[in-house]
Amino acid sequence: MESENVLVKVLVVRFSSMGDILLTTPVLRAIHDVIEGEVELHFLTKKAFAPLVEGLESVQVVHTIERATTEVEPALKAVGFHYVVDLHSSARSGFVRRALVRDGALAFRVDKRNFSKLKLVRGGTNDLAGEHIVDRYAKCLAAFGMDAAADTANISLQMCMMNPVHTLATTLMHKVTNGRATRDNHPRKSRANAVRPQVICPLLV
Repeated sequence: MESENVLVKVLVVRFSSMGDILLTTPVLRAIHDVIEGEVELHFLTKKAFAPLVEGLESVQVVHTIERATTEVEPALKAVGFHYVVDLHSSARSGFVRRALVRDGALAFRVDKRNFSKLKLVRGGTNDLAGEHIVDRYAKCLAAFGMDAAADTANISLQMCMMNPVHTLATTLMHKVTNGRATRDNHPRKSRANAVRPQVICPLLV
């Protein structure tokens, strides 16, 4: 009997800021490459930053919040996600991650290496070894094939440095800010029984 074709539903979470959201794009492409089958990729962000991901070929659905994750949690739970990829790794994104894990999703989150950053800023000790944020994002996909994820993300990152993509990023930034950075349009940084692909991985919650 032929195996059932499953639409794999993935939620990526990154609320802010503008540059960090733009740098998720290599990983968004990698998700489609490293997960078997057809992927429906959802992206959760703050409403002010939604234009940065709306219209991206790799993103099928954009969810937004103004302040609290409770604004979207019921709608997200109704989707029936197989995977949650938390690229923000904050208390706020944790609320979403844990709510969806309780509904049966597998969750992965980025290691922001905050202690290493603190050591660099306070004591001048650099444990980051030149690791780019895109590399840390890609490690969230280790369960699906670390090498493939890293390679895809690295290639996409190089593409992001090319002039046409830089021009696109600039255009998107102007779209978000209406050509100017103001306090109003630059939010303050706040302190199913579905069939799943067979992936053996640690559950990070």
